[in-house]
Amino acid sequence: MTEQPRVRRTAGIFSKLGEGAPWFGSFSDDPSSSDTSELRSGLQGSLKGLLNSGTLAAAFVVVSAVYCFGVGRDRYQATSEFVIKQPLPPASASTTVLGSMQSSSVLSSLEDGRYLQVYLKSNAVKQAVFPDPSAFKRTYAPQAPDRWSGLPGDANEQEQLAFFRQQLDVIPQELSGTIVLSTSAFTADDAYRLNSDLLKQSQRFVNEVNQSISADQQKFAEEQVAFAKTRLTTATNAL
Repeated sequence: MTEQPRVRRTAGIFSKLGEGAPWFGSFSDDPSSSDTSELRSGLQGSLKGLLNSGTLAAAFVVVSAVYCFGVGRDRYQATSEFVIKQPLPPASASTTVLGSMQSSSVLSSLEDGRYLQVYLKSNAVKQAVFPDPSAFKRTYAPQAPDRWSGLPGDANEQEQLAFFRQQLDVIPQELSGTIVLSTSAFTADDAYRLNSDLLKQSQRFVNEVNQSISADQQKFAEEQVAFAKTRLTTATNAL
């Protein structure tokens, strides 16, 4: 019984305050909408602060470090450097100085290196180095926990060739005339084996090209000799 008057008086006080207090704004406005908008703007500002460029860069560095040092597989690279030498014809060798001979050798090696850049990344070389496609897939198959690096098991021939090309680099050196061949794999033995096989393919390719050029040069020389003999015979008969 003693609590009822207190409740009524309190209600009366609130009713009086409600009657006497002025209302700013339209009657359709919700008093809580301003608080919601302020909260929303505050959250948006906080998100913008979190998603700025510095935070994103730091997050990228952290994720990359975790992947490289905790998840990513080790990769090995084998590198070899060689030069392609071609003999000069005896006539030109006797009349050229040492500098001209070296310059001609460098240019010839660079030209052969550009041919090798295209040849070593061809499908013919891939099939020669990896006659069994399943062996190529096993060598570069993804392994746990790094499932992102490697050759997928369902890769088609074009995807396999593209992946094979990514595992090697052929870079001719313009100053020295040497050719740098680099190969990559997930084990040191596989990288070295691929490099050795590609060196054999390079040697075979250069030898075949040189033999073909020598055969063409010999054929041309024989034709010129036969033509000269014919002219000499014709001139002799005319006399």
